[in-house]
Amino acid sequence: MLPLEGWLIVAKNNVFIVKDVEQPFPYLRVVPRLLNGRKIHVEPHKLCTITRCLVDPCLNVKIPLFMLDSSSKVISPFEAANSLNNCKSKVCYAAKCLLELLQEVGYLAGISGSLAYKPYTANDIDIVVYGNSEEAYMFLKELRQEGITKPLYPNNIYSNRLLFGKFLGIPYSIRLVSVTKPRPCIRRVLERQITFVAKIVDSIPYTTPAYYLVEVEKGVYAETMLLIRTLRLRYTELNCKYVIVKGVLERVCDNLIVSPDVNGYIVCSDAAPKSI
Repeated sequence: MLPLEGWLIVAKNNVFIVKDVEQPFPYLRVVPRLLNGRKIHVEPHKLCTITRCLVDPCLNVKIPLFMLDSSSKVISPFEAANSLNNCKSKVCYAAKCLLELLQEVGYLAGISGSLAYKPYTANDIDIVVYGNSEEAYMFLKELRQEGITKPLYPNNIYSNRLLFGKFLGIPYSIRLVSVTKPRPCIRRVLERQITFVAKIVDSIPYTTPAYYLVEVEKGVYAETMLLIRTLRLRYTELNCKYVIVKGVLERVCDNLIVSPDVNGYIVCSDAAPKSI
């Protein structure tokens, strides 16, 4: 398999996680997690202030890109999962058990995040599942209904989220990636940043990337149908009728797509907001 969303790249004391299911080969879109051995966690729009960025040929903007060479090593989520056999912590044990539940019913699942590169100090479980995301999501629903997993935040608006939760008392997050190999990226024309209020018409809210088809009600593109595409796990499983969105408008062929991932946001609302 070629590196895909959730894979790791290790280069000396640096660790990067591959992002997206589309890649500008021979480069890979990445997010740094360790730089010079130090953990990194910054918002996407600040990444180029801490790591080397190059112009993405499909986006025509600078983002973190990585080209594999002899000094770098690729670690798949499946290799990372195998490395947990030497880890005896409660987090590692819970991760192995949750992986076994997924793998026993045929899902292609592995480990990502800090558990993949620093398992002994990890505090939570980060799992990525490739393939049939719809079936995998239904399986997660069964695990929740049977009480095998618990809500991460019980008794609030997030309690029904299945991609986040607790297993054996350990917090987990799961990314469902519906493909098993990356595809070459498609050229996108970044037109402008927009903010709007919209009604959700349709969605595939549980995959990475997640998609929301919306009808704009307030903003420059009022009465227009737009497709929101997001790689951020925080914007999955949105359970609301309306959204306030700030993002970059992209033109892909004849389609308009909005990405809120870099310096943008999605805010849920059950009633139509009166203003942006």
